[in-house]
Amino acid sequence: MKLDIRFLAGLLPLASIAGLWMVGCNASSRPATYGASGSAASNAFVEPAASAVQAHVSLSPTVLGTAGSFAVLGGSTVTNTGPSIVVGNLGVEPGLAVTGFPPGLVSQGTILSGGAVALQGQSDLTTAYDVLAGQTPDLDLTGQDLGNAGLTRGVYRFATSAQLTGTLVLDAEGDPAATFVFQIGTTLTTASGASVQLINGGDVCNVYWQVGSSATLGVGTSFVGNILALTSITLNTGASVSGRALARNGAVTLDTNVVSIQACSEAAPSPTILSLSPTEGPVGTTVTILAQDVGDVAVDFNGTGAPATIAAGPIAGQSIITVSVPEGATSGQVHVYDAGSDTTLDAGVFEVTEEDAEDLPPPPPPAILEICPLRGCVGEDVTILVEGIGAWVEVDFNGTPVSWSVTPGKLPGQSLLHVLVPQGATTGPVHVYDVESRTLLVGDVFTVTVHKHKH
Repeated sequence: MKLDIRFLAGLLPLASIAGLWMVGCNASSRPATYGASGSAASNAFVEPAASAVQAHVSLSPTVLGTAGSFAVLGGSTVTNTGPSIVVGNLGVEPGLAVTGFPPGLVSQGTILSGGAVALQGQSDLTTAYDVLAGQTPDLDLTGQDLGNAGLTRGVYRFATSAQLTGTLVLDAEGDPAATFVFQIGTTLTTASGASVQLINGGDVCNVYWQVGSSATLGVGTSFVGNILALTSITLNTGASVSGRALARNGAVTLDTNVVSIQACSEAAPSPTILSLSPTEGPVGTTVTILAQDVGDVAVDFNGTGAPATIAAGPIAGQSIITVSVPEGATSGQVHVYDAGSDTTLDAGVFEVTEEDAEDLPPPPPPAILEICPLRGCVGEDVTILVEGIGAWVEVDFNGTPVSWSVTPGKLPGQSLLHVLVPQGATTGPVHVYDVESRTLLVGDVFTVTVHKHKH
């Protein structure tokens, strides 16, 4: 269900959400702008050289990779106060703490506290951050306040901090592919009531703020674009972002805010391979590939095709692809062709080994062998028998994470994971994510029951 932005009027002051209606609107007048020398100009927007513009116009929302599915992504924690609304995924990695939801609400997305999707999102965020930081600047605005200014497409550099007091207008000049990149050496700060407006057909997906330390949006700020901060992002009371708040290492802190990727919803997510398991074996070995945002697929082992089956994964957008190593396959890259995006993805290198009766059997791949019991109340003991796992795993009950302890199993390579049914767990499959092999194991359905009180 699409979020009706009119609903937000009951939560936030009108001034703080007005910018969500401004995207694509025409301004009746343009503010003062910076000339090429950095001095104020009264009548003309800043227009970098045409050759420089052409070099950067190829940037698109796909530069974010899987991080593009997140409206909010933190490195250590995500904290919230008040009735904030996040439209899109909300995640944290490598930290696990997400607090303040509720009263905060996540719409058209999922809370992902650690795990494979958040891990890949952070990896793609780092890549995108480096790509943006490596763009050649068109204009140096170091020491200038962005308030009451106007800019056309281009790459704008601040050697140290950047400040926005008032309104910044970004003019796409009728080109929805117009790209704006802001490279900020240290901090990005906006004053209370500040705003960024995108006019003349611009797309908020194509506005990027690469921040060398932390970003802080003042009370009631109406902001546009994707914030990629090396450390942390803080949104003070009533601030809104039409775009994304993505922090690599630190926290994202919310307080009665709206952060929405709804304006980017028409951009197709990028298909991604999350894991390949096992990575070696003879012809006939069953191989499992965990993928994100794929449709119909075809798989080959170093050029030798193999029939594949596909099933829904445990998290929205994920798919589990199962395939057997085909006759004639040789060691090399496993490819997954996604028909929907017409994209060939590298799933990883698979080593095809020879069968030899005299050889010892290879170690078993990670697997869930048994869950006992398969029904119970919150707080009850559950034992999960696994084999082939590494030293660190993540366990959840139908998406609700739980801590664990481990003891050796009866056979070599086997382990017993001891858990308690977590508060908030619902009936559904038990998942074990093996961090070392990056393998997601899907166990049997666990039925969560409730205590019957005697009167």
